[in-house]
Amino acid sequence: MELDEFYEEETTNEIQVIENQLIVAKEMQNKLIELETQKKNIEDAEKGMKRKLEEAMRTNHITGFESSDKRLRITLGEDTKREDIDKEKLFMEYPEAYRNCIKESSRKGSLRITIREVDNGEMWNIR
Repeated sequence: MELDEFYEEETTNEIQVIENQLIVAKEMQNKLIELETQKKNIEDAEKGMKRKLEEAMRTNHITGFESSDKRLRITLGEDTKREDIDKEKLFMEYPEAYRNCIKESSRKGSLRITIREVDNGEMWNIR
């Protein structure tokens, strides 16, 4: 069976590996696209609501809100300052000190899903 044929088949196995290639059932592909699109829409709506809330709270000097049923609490934190080290400047001016202070840590790789839409024959990323 050719890999292209496998992609077109309806299969009960959502994920398979054949000849060291990942095969994802069309139904699962469509569900991932649907979920990622919904997630992006929800995140966009949430950002818009938070932006409006923050603007109203800052404008009216309000630092907190709690719903009557106590299920929702909104708190506006104070602006703060923080100090960071300019790593590039440290490296340029004190390269030995920079090298002595480097700390190596491991980071687990992540799975990234990119959804593309076709518009007039051109592909563009929506995430």
